[in-house]
Amino acid sequence: AAVYILWRIIQNVFLGKYNAEKLDHWTTVKGEHADGPTDMVAFEKLTLWPLIIGMFVLGIYPTLVLNYFNGAAVQLIDFIHSIL
Repeated sequence: AAVYILWRIIQNVFLGKYNAEKLDHWTTVKGEHADGPTDMVAFEKLTLWPLIIGMFVLGIYPTLVLNYFNGAAVQLIDFIHSIL
C-alpha cells in the first residue's frame, strides 16, 4: 500500500492529472517541439538526487532525525502530562 501511495504522489507531483490534449503538445526545456516526453535534463536530475538520497537514508536509518526531535517530544509529552 505504501509503494502505491508513493507512486501516486510522484505521478501527481511530476506528471499532474491525465489530460489527453497535452499528449499532442510535448516540448523540450528550450521550448522546441518534441514527439513525446523527453528525458530529464541535468538541472532536474541535480535537484532530485539529494531528495532521493535523503529518502533512502532516512528510510534505512531514521534515528538521524528521530534523535534530533526526541528532546522536544519528551518535553512536550511531559508538559501535556502535567496539564492532565
